[in-house]
Amino acid sequence: MQIQEMKGDIGEICKRLNVKVTWLKPTDLGVNCANAKAKVIKVREISNTGDYAAALHEIGHTQCDADHKPEPGEGSVLQECRAWQWAIDQRGPKFDSAAWGRIGNGLKKYLKKARIDEGSAPSQCKEIMKRVEEHSVYAAPTPASLVPAKKRS
Repeated sequence: MQIQEMKGDIGEICKRLNVKVTWLKPTDLGVNCANAKAKVIKVREISNTGDYAAALHEIGHTQCDADHKPEPGEGSVLQECRAWQWAIDQRGPKFDSAAWGRIGNGLKKYLKKARIDEGSAPSQCKEIMKRVEEHSVYAAPTPASLVPAKKRS
């Protein structure tokens, strides 16, 4: 998807779900956030698929957590997992490695903040991390200068 398509898709989803979106410019202070009860999100302008996934994640909070108060520790991790799962359910097939990387980095950050190691994470979080690993792309080319030269006979 092109950037304008992703931004348009977020706008259409918000309109359909009656979610008010405020687009943050790169120079604006603040981070992506959602007020689930008020159905309001603030998200950075989309510049890549990671931003797109993050915007979907914030919409997910308005759909999954509107009746839940913010919880400490494992509860907050579960809220984050629910929002990421909602985003994946909506547009996961359109995600590339940048989007999946954003999901993985986000979950790791929430786990660290809650002082939960990945091995002790809630099962829903582990399932998402497994999908992140399945979709991650690692292709580190070996520079020719590091490849040993073939011996001449």
